[in-house]
Amino acid sequence: MFFIIGKNIQGNESILNQIVAEGHQIGNHSYSHHNFIDLWSTKKVTEDFATCQKLIEHYQPKSKLFRPPYGVTNPNIAKALKQLNLQSIGWNVRSYDTSIKDVEKIKQRVLSQLKPGAIILLHDRLDFMPELLEVLIPAIKEKEYSFAEKVN
Repeated sequence: MFFIIGKNIQGNESILNQIVAEGHQIGNHSYSHHNFIDLWSTKKVTEDFATCQKLIEHYQPKSKLFRPPYGVTNPNIAKALKQLNLQSIGWNVRSYDTSIKDVEKIKQRVLSQLKPGAIILLHDRLDFMPELLEVLIPAIKEKEYSFAEKVN
């Protein structure tokens, strides 16, 4: 599952096409991912989310999943999601990959929190992410966990 920031689509269309072609789900992660999005009015957040949704639906028309920037949900964001008929998805395993830079420490942090149904928060923009995934995915599978193909 990949949650897409709308403003990052332009120039990365081939990556998004590959993600979808390989059978992954994509979801809305706002257009702007603005630092103060949780302070915006319902109208403004609805417009931001709708802009991203329109772009995402070009690639995956039935996508209705949303991950709030910074994991923040408030009444204005909740109203926007309801208006747009989007389902908010959170996480329950936070890797701290944006602050911890040691691949082995992140791997151990994630593995220590795994349980059935876990949703792991990782950020694809980090330079070390390919290296982390090369060690993390096999380690998760070693613990006899699998990866869901679709989120319902």
